[in-house]
Amino acid sequence: MSTTAIRSNTKVYCERKKEFVPKWILVELKADNGTRRYKLTHYSDNTEKFRTIDLDTPVIRARLRFMRDHREEQLMEQLDNGTLYLNLLRLDRDVEYAVDKQVMKQQEIDTEYQSASEDFLKQFALSQNFRMTAEHELYETMVYI
Repeated sequence: MSTTAIRSNTKVYCERKKEFVPKWILVELKADNGTRRYKLTHYSDNTEKFRTIDLDTPVIRARLRFMRDHREEQLMEQLDNGTLYLNLLRLDRDVEYAVDKQVMKQQEIDTEYQSASEDFLKQFALSQNFRMTAEHELYETMVYI
């Protein structure tokens, strides 16, 4: 597993360490199989403590991977000004809402889904298929931009 850390240019003074430290650190953990996980560490100058947040939803991982590979300046800007985490949370919420809405619409109009009202497993399988289709379409327009 390899680890890459991106440190914000915004620094704050850490009394305990007697030095300036990055206010934000984004850590990318890349496994041997190519999957990536992300952690965001924030240093609070009020409490003088580091706080680490796992960024582990599929939407957030996909957006960070895209930004890391194609939007490095945007990633650094949001990391520096402290808006990265909030923007990722909003995007995650908006994409999940859009996917859920798309799945519900598909369930309403799909005759095969409606005719399988007695067959829970078939409805579940169709719903999963609707979800995967909606995610594929919406990621293109909401995450990979």
